[in-house]
Amino acid sequence: MIKIIILLVLLISCINANKLENTIQLCNDNNFTACNKVGFLYSEGKEVPKDEIKSDIFYKKACDGKNALGCYNIGVKYMDGEKKDISTALKYHIKACTYGDSISCYNVGVFYFEGDGIKRDVIKAIEYYDKACTNNYMMACCNLGALYSFGDGIKKDYIKAYNYLMKSCDANISKSCRMLAYVYENGNGINKDNDKAVQYYKKACDGTDMIACANLGHLYSIGQGIKKDYKMAKKMYERAITADIPIAYTNLGFLYEKGSGVVQNYLKSSELYKKACDRDEKKGCSNLASHYYYGTGIKKDYKKSMEYQKKACKLNLYSSCTHVGIYYMEGKVTKKNNKEALNFLDKACTSNHAIGCFKMGSIYLNNKDYNKAFNLFEKSCHLGYGLGCYTSGVYYEKIKDDINKSTQFYKDACKYKYQQGCNKVKTIQK
Repeated sequence: MIKIIILLVLLISCINANKLENTIQLCNDNNFTACNKVGFLYSEGKEVPKDEIKSDIFYKKACDGKNALGCYNIGVKYMDGEKKDISTALKYHIKACTYGDSISCYNVGVFYFEGDGIKRDVIKAIEYYDKACTNNYMMACCNLGALYSFGDGIKKDYIKAYNYLMKSCDANISKSCRMLAYVYENGNGINKDNDKAVQYYKKACDGTDMIACANLGHLYSIGQGIKKDYKMAKKMYERAITADIPIAYTNLGFLYEKGSGVVQNYLKSSELYKKACDRDEKKGCSNLASHYYYGTGIKKDYKKSMEYQKKACKLNLYSSCTHVGIYYMEGKVTKKNNKEALNFLDKACTSNHAIGCFKMGSIYLNNKDYNKAFNLFEKSCHLGYGLGCYTSGVYYEKIKDDINKSTQFYKDACKYKYQQGCNKVKTIQK
């Protein structure tokens, strides 16, 4: 029996050797598909001992014979690992794309868009993404939709974005469906449609896009485009958390903080905010800072509150920059320091956070720099802060003696729900 097995192994080896010799002969006869096959056998160590040098020789011969897969396969070898050379990888992928390989066209688009090892060129990225998309490689269509949606290196074009996203979503690219839902939710270039936003978030979530699950959870929690359902919101957030989506931790934490669809649990809420913040989700950091400030479910700790607000500010949550500025202004959380306060408030105000501008104006007012102060109060008003409007109204009424301007600021204060502004308008109109 053992002899029979040995004979069978030897026989199979002979057959494999003959097949390889035949395939190599076909390659020598300029059958470039055969050359690519031999390259693959040597690369994977199938039927022959693994030999990367021989693999490269056969792949290159296939590529020289305009075999797209040969070019693609040799290009892949230069994409990472010891042989990583993006310029060489790019050269072979361009050849493969020219010979009709859509994945290679897509890869070239990625190389140019990311600019890793080569000069970034968004226009060339679009050119190659478009070739791949035209040949129905749908991730390329998805990337084009993203580029035109966000205007990364090119002018935004919502109509083009919509068309590319719809095409790739129809082909069940979950990320495209999620982005299409976002387009409908926000009315970017098309009529806002919350029902369709829900429809496409559901499709994306049912696929592989867990960010869509988190977004769908948010719509359930606020009842936008769908009946408000906190339990479904919780289910969606928990599903997203299985993929470690940071915003899902924050949103689930908020449900526990408010007791919406769950038993209120401040400690669990804080734990979820901490997980979100550890993953650089800025709102999670800010919410956790608030819990430490007020001692909500955890021991009050001003130092930690400052730490987490600073992190949120660094992550560009400008309300947190304002909070840090106020901490420095008041001297309650940390030692009073108006210079540091101005640094954080300026970041907030420059990014159009209204309260940041107002608080910054308050510091200048105390320093008797009235021009800067009232310019900042006016800016906060234009950004929708009622107290900023009211303060500007007082300035024009009492200092500038301009009743028309002051009345307009009081009206704006009233419009932004600042009651003293409404009272002032009534007084003036009597």
